[in-house]
Amino acid sequence: MKPEEFINEDEEYIIPVTWEVYSTIKVKGAKNLQDAIEYAKTHIDDIPLGNGEYIDGSYKIEINNDDEAIAAQDYADIGGVVIYTNPYREYALEVKVNGEFDRQIDIFVSAEEAEEAAKEISLKPNETIDIVCIEYDENMHELSSESIY
Repeated sequence: MKPEEFINEDEEYIIPVTWEVYSTIKVKGAKNLQDAIEYAKTHIDDIPLGNGEYIDGSYKIEINNDDEAIAAQDYADIGGVVIYTNPYREYALEVKVNGEFDRQIDIFVSAEEAEEAAKEISLKPNETIDIVCIEYDENMHELSSESIY
């Protein structure tokens, strides 16, 4: 399978990234600098990560082939960083009373999901359902809002 054939229903994808930091450690109890260096080298896997400074230009996408890109979709999202395509779209299911906005029911990633949810809504005689496509830029600033239903 190729990445362009891999489609996730919620339109969210995990992209592994790496970056480098510069930091220092302090070695106490060594006889001299050479012993301190040797001790650090032989115990590198046991040294806890400390605070560091980001190394400019080191942020990289860590995907080398199609298989890695697809396998990454099974990873847990550990970074907590979310970016949005430009434009990013979501679909709001809204209820109008006498043609005026009354309340928003939910937000969906696709018009199809919003339409399916709309079928389940019980309305009063003066209420109607509207599905609104909202477009955002990559910083989630609203670009446009248009009724599609």
